[in-house]
Amino acid sequence: DSFLGTLTGYLASAGLQKNFNIGRMFALAPFAQYAVTANLTDGFGNNVDVDANVFAGGLRAIIKFGPSIQLIPEFTYVMDIDGYYYEKSTNIGVALRFNL
Repeated sequence: DSFLGTLTGYLASAGLQKNFNIGRMFALAPFAQYAVTANLTDGFGNNVDVDANVFAGGLRAIIKFGPSIQLIPEFTYVMDIDGYYYEKSTNIGVALRFNL
């Protein structure tokens, strides 16, 4: 395991997203997000300082199946600005959104 794999905690992040509707059934949503470590602890409960500045940017392609259900494929590029802890990576994911 890596050093980061032994820690628990959370990141504080903020981001922007803009939806561009393409007709009634499709939308493209480019986004950007910046995150910094807020609190990490080791297995013994001791606080650990890790300065990780992470940037993520990408594109979501939203497919609408009516007013309540959306299928959202996502392409994301993630990088650690300082290059200390995370390698640059490209991730592909998908989400299913249901609005009440």
